[in-house]
Amino acid sequence: MSEARPPEGPAKGRPKLPVVGETLLDYQVVRFIAGGGMARLYEAIDVRLDRPVALKIMLPSPDPDLEKRFDREGRLLAKLQHPNLIAVHASGKVRGLQFLVLEYVHGATPWELVSLTGPLPPAIAVEVAMQASRGLLAAHEAGIIHRDLKPENLIISRDGVVKVLDFGIGKDLESQSFLTGAGTVLGTANYVAPESIDNAIVDARADIYGLGLTLFHLISG
Repeated sequence: MSEARPPEGPAKGRPKLPVVGETLLDYQVVRFIAGGGMARLYEAIDVRLDRPVALKIMLPSPDPDLEKRFDREGRLLAKLQHPNLIAVHASGKVRGLQFLVLEYVHGATPWELVSLTGPLPPAIAVEVAMQASRGLLAAHEAGIIHRDLKPENLIISRDGVVKVLDFGIGKDLESQSFLTGAGTVLGTANYVAPESIDNAIVDARADIYGLGLTLFHLISG
């Protein structure tokens, strides 16, 4: 599989994203993994502890709400400790860049597997969904919903452990706080629950909806 390349750097005057070989605090960047609308994900080495980590760095933005959302993701993840959830090791800010240090998993997303090999055998697809559901249950019991369950937000390790990724638009049920305004829908259109589109109250059932559609995708391709 060809290695992903990071997009063009930010506008002049904004903080610059790291390049391969650069060290941010205790973390040396090894390679760019992927990017979304809010952040870039890198493989890195924790040079102090000599272990691989995933470095999630927020894209430079003048929007203070994005910085709040990114910081909130770190706080949400820090509450969660479960084998089927990605662990957060640390968070911080350097050179004007906010970052999270996450558990690094050697593996592939179900989306990548289906794209490469076609639909998964039903027994394997169900096992992926069952493990993801255990991670979601732990999050729900901690009062957190994901809101963007899809095949790209799961990863399967080389030893078959499924972990839920990316709580970037997650919601803390205790505070009932969203970082989106009225009329704004966050999430992936093919997987988002109808109540999210209607701006109704969203609860744990939205994650079950997304997980069901994820299972359908894994079986049907």
